[in-house]
Amino acid sequence: VVRLLKDCGQTVAVDEWATGGLLGEWLARASRVSTAFAGSVVLNSDLASVGLGRLLNMASGLPDDPQAAPVAAEAIKKCASADYGLAVGAFPKEPDRREAHVYVSIATPTGVRKLRFSCACHPAIRQARTAKQALNALRLILLKQLPGDA
Repeated sequence: VVRLLKDCGQTVAVDEWATGGLLGEWLARASRVSTAFAGSVVLNSDLASVGLGRLLNMASGLPDDPQAAPVAAEAIKKCASADYGLAVGAFPKEPDRREAHVYVSIATPTGVRKLRFSCACHPAIRQARTAKQALNALRLILLKQLPGDA
């Protein structure tokens, strides 16, 4: 992802709940000699999330709300003056239910892509799996290979 961004002279900024800072850490490490990574915001508490939600004028202000990720993706893109904003919402209260999803959005130069991924998996790999899915979605967007919104 960093190589693709660097080749295009573009940047990404990240707003993450569920991944607990993994995306920011990985992108920072990978872009040590590049300006492809514009920065990240990590929120872990519901109180901080509700406050941010109110600030961004979200109806519920809760990070597992399907509307949180698109708003956060646009906000982080704008705040960091990045070309792309990648936002990962929070895991639902019961992440192992078959119908449980984590919402991811990517603000691009032309609009916002809304995605969702199943989060039912072993708790030990849940954060890393979600971070990899989000990065792969960004990679596919950069390669112009991502199908329509989920």
